[in-house]
Amino acid sequence: MVAPPQSAPPSDNDLVPSGVLLRWSTPADGVHLASLCEAVFCENEPRFVGSKRAQVARLMHGDHPMMAPGDVAIAVDERLRERGENPVVSCVCLVTQDVMYDGVEFKLGRPENVATRREYRRRGLVRRLMDIVHARCEAEGILVLAIAGIHHFYRQFGYEYALSLGGQRTTLISMLPPLKPNTLEPYTLRSATATDTPLIRQLIEDSESKHMVRTLISTSTWLYYLQQPPSKPKNLWDIHVVIDTATLKPCGALAIWSPRWYDAIDVKFIELLRNVPLQIALPSIARQILQLSTPQTAVPPDPLTQIIWSLGPTHRVYDVLNRPGTYPLAAVATPPYAWYVRIPSLARFLMHVAPALERRLAASDCHRNYTGELRVHFYAAPGFRLEFGAGRVVRADEFRVNYTDAKSPVEAANVADARFPPMVFWKCVLGYRSVEEVLHMYPDAGIMRVEAIGLLETLFPKRESCLRGLYM
Repeated sequence: MVAPPQSAPPSDNDLVPSGVLLRWSTPADGVHLASLCEAVFCENEPRFVGSKRAQVARLMHGDHPMMAPGDVAIAVDERLRERGENPVVSCVCLVTQDVMYDGVEFKLGRPENVATRREYRRRGLVRRLMDIVHARCEAEGILVLAIAGIHHFYRQFGYEYALSLGGQRTTLISMLPPLKPNTLEPYTLRSATATDTPLIRQLIEDSESKHMVRTLISTSTWLYYLQQPPSKPKNLWDIHVVIDTATLKPCGALAIWSPRWYDAIDVKFIELLRNVPLQIALPSIARQILQLSTPQTAVPPDPLTQIIWSLGPTHRVYDVLNRPGTYPLAAVATPPYAWYVRIPSLARFLMHVAPALERRLAASDCHRNYTGELRVHFYAAPGFRLEFGAGRVVRADEFRVNYTDAKSPVEAANVADARFPPMVFWKCVLGYRSVEEVLHMYPDAGIMRVEAIGLLETLFPKRESCLRGLYM
């Protein structure tokens, strides 16, 4: 990232407490940031005190692949430092990830660890810090932002739920079939090393290549996680390789959240080669997971009662867990939450991912070699106009309906081909909802030109995504 400015003056619209300075972080702020985040996020969860502090320390260490020590917008009250207290009273971290949209790469900005000291809340600090983060993303050409945050809160900053997040199945340990007497486990686990990086990358690529939006994890990023020296704060994921006992060869990989949460071991990903029989492998792997030394901070420790498979809304492992006639390993299904998404200029994003749109046109019997325009308005917010020539995206512009010069709002709106409430159409662009579903959900969404519905459905199909909140 480019070097950020070290301060940002407050706007007239926000009441920043007197004596509080807004600026970007420096390496010297690392300890104070870790202390603030620990105090805020662990206030009601004291058992996770150590893991939150370690997480922030990793992000601020200086060698993290997705964040640098200068990537946190902070509010500082130096009067607290004079009293021997933590001067950092509010913060928003900016994590960046490499993401792919149907074959087109782009940078994703992720505001994380949004925290404010209790006595400084409800004074506009988070809004000002979010403004600073958004301005920096705009300057650096980051077209999309996403937050995994608490319910409803981030809508006020221009975010909308538009990508699936999470989804789980839970296996009760009491349901695990025991290993038969005088037999060896068909599969075992060992800690992953740097030499396992090609296998892990290939397993994830094979599993997620079909997704519309997916996280790209480079070789250098995996090496960062697999080569951590003992002197550095420990990662939140313990990564293991699955070994076929018969051949002694690696055949899969998985990651477990560490330290353990409550009474469960949380499997964050598991991928196996396609020739591995899942109905045999999964019970064996589950038993091996129970043998791992997974630390937890609760004292006394919670008794271990379940394994959580946090593999997204769908996964082929779920199919086996739920398959009748094998074994009842899936006790509870937890539906996914959603990522908040912010796309400041949809026209710019659509131009960036034009190759994906053009492939969809080329694959369509109805719209192959399409020439024409598509105009979509978002009421008071800027919509978009796409111009096509022989199946190619010629240009993408912002589009607004001119209500001032029209005889009526209906006449003004009819110059567009379709209308949607602000931010809602992001759900269609990212494949989270189909055009038909959005039209059904929102009475103020509509089609003004009947031919537009088919074009919209061709360009923006519903499709599953897998955006990993990966910063471990």
